[in-house]
Amino acid sequence: MNLMHIHIRGTTYHYRRRIPLELQQYTHTLYFAKALSKNKDMAMMLARNIDSIFDELLMTKRMGKEPDIGKLGIDQEKSVSEIKSYLTVTERSDDAQKTVTMHMELLSILLPEDLSGLTQETLDKSITILKKLPKRNIQKYKRFPIKELINMDIPKKDKLAPRGVNAYLKTLKSFLNFCYKRNYIEKQFDIPLIKSEIASRAERTALNINTIIKLINGAKTSELKSAYTLLYLTGMRLSEVFKCKVSMIDGVKCFDLTDTTIKLKTKNSYRLIPVHRSITEPEDLLTNIRSLHPEYIAKQCSKTLKSGTLYSLRHSFATDLASCGVAPHLISELMGHKQETMTLSRYIKGFPIEKLKQAIDTLTIKDYDNLT
Repeated sequence: MNLMHIHIRGTTYHYRRRIPLELQQYTHTLYFAKALSKNKDMAMMLARNIDSIFDELLMTKRMGKEPDIGKLGIDQEKSVSEIKSYLTVTERSDDAQKTVTMHMELLSILLPEDLSGLTQETLDKSITILKKLPKRNIQKYKRFPIKELINMDIPKKDKLAPRGVNAYLKTLKSFLNFCYKRNYIEKQFDIPLIKSEIASRAERTALNINTIIKLINGAKTSELKSAYTLLYLTGMRLSEVFKCKVSMIDGVKCFDLTDTTIKLKTKNSYRLIPVHRSITEPEDLLTNIRSLHPEYIAKQCSKTLKSGTLYSLRHSFATDLASCGVAPHLISELMGHKQETMTLSRYIKGFPIEKLKQAIDTLTIKDYDNLT
C-alpha cells in the first residue's frame, strides 16, 4: 500500500489520490478522496481495498477493456465543465445568479482551460490582468473581446474600481473552493482582496449637516431621499435597512434588528433603534427604500458627494450625536458597537428605550418635516 495516499485530518484518516491518467477520461473528477476511519488499523485496511480497486481498473484498461470506474463510487461518465457545474449546482437568487454568470464568463477566459495544472503563479497573473480591465459599463469598450482588452492600455479612470475587482475575486475564490471540494483541483489558493486607501478614508469622513441636507434635497427620486434620510437618522448600515422591521417597544416605535435568524455583521449589531421624531410612517419609508437596489443607492450617493460615501452618513450619525452631548455608551448601543469597557458590556444588557429615543431625537435636520 502507498502511504502517500493517506493523511489524517482532525481525528480521521483520509484517502486522497489523483486519478491515473489512463482513467481520467471516464470521470469528471481529477482526484479521488474518501474519509476512512478514526481507527488506524481499520483505515489501513480500507486503503488497501481502494488500492486494489485502482489496480484492477488499471489492469482492465491495459487489457483493452472498459474499466468500471463506478467501483470507486464516483461518476461513470464525463461530467460537465467545472464552471457549468459551479453555476448549476450552487443555489442563488436570480440576481445573484446573473452576477456570478457574468463574472465567470470573464474569469473563464483568464483561467487556464485545464484547472488541474493551476498554480499560484498562474492565478496571480490572471488576477493582475483582471485589475487592468475596464469597467463593464463604459460603452466604448463593449465592442472589444476580452482577449483584445487585455493588450490595451486602459486609462486609470476607466479601470475597474477596487470594489468591482473584489466582486470578481470573491466569485473566483468561491469557484476555486467549490473545485477543491469536488476534487477538480488539488489545493486551495490564496486570493487576497485589494484595499482602496481613498475609499477607506472617504468612508471615515463624517458629513456636515449642510452637506447632508444638500444630499437629501438633491436626490433624484423620493426613494433615494428616503434612503439618505433614514441612514442619517438611524446610523444603520445599508444592509441593515433591508433586514430590519418596525416594532412597538414600551410605547416607542423602533427599527427592530433583534431577530437572531437574520445575519448581521456582529453579535452587537442586534439592537433596537427608536424612530426619529421626524419619521411619521417608518413602514412606508422602508418600503420606498427597498424598491431600490442597494448598489444603486450607494452609487448615486457617491456621484453626488465630492468627498465621502454612503457609509459617511453612519459616521455623521455618531459624530452629531456626540456633539449633542449624547453619552458614548448610548451611541455605541444605537450603532451596534461593542461597549467600551468590560463592566458596560458584561453587566448592562440594554438601556431603557426612552433614553435611546431621547438620544435619537437630538438629531436635527432643517425643515426635516419635508424630508420623510
